[in-house]
Amino acid sequence: MTNTQFELIQSEKSYLTQTHNTYLIKFADKHFAPNKIEVFKMLKKEGLNPIKITVLNTYRKKKRKGKQSNIISMPGFKKYYVRLKEGETIEASEQPQEESTKKTK
Repeated sequence: MTNTQFELIQSEKSYLTQTHNTYLIKFADKHFAPNKIEVFKMLKKEGLNPIKITVLNTYRKKKRKGKQSNIISMPGFKKYYVRLKEGETIEASEQPQEESTKKTK
């Protein structure tokens, strides 16, 4: 059975979209990539009423490994912009997400 738990993505851009009642989510299992209809049905089971769902494919990143510069493809995943009815929210999980921090020199 696939893991159908979704996580709320915490970033500056997702925080700005939350003011318009749109949430950015991804699924815990990177290999589980449902389409819009399946996501709609899963959110209905959670008791949420999505108005619109937009799917975003993230690109695979390439990484060098070893002395001979072997190029390895890092897997991508799908993000989902979910717009809910007014007054409904998706609560963030208790575990903190990776925050994008820039290293200063």
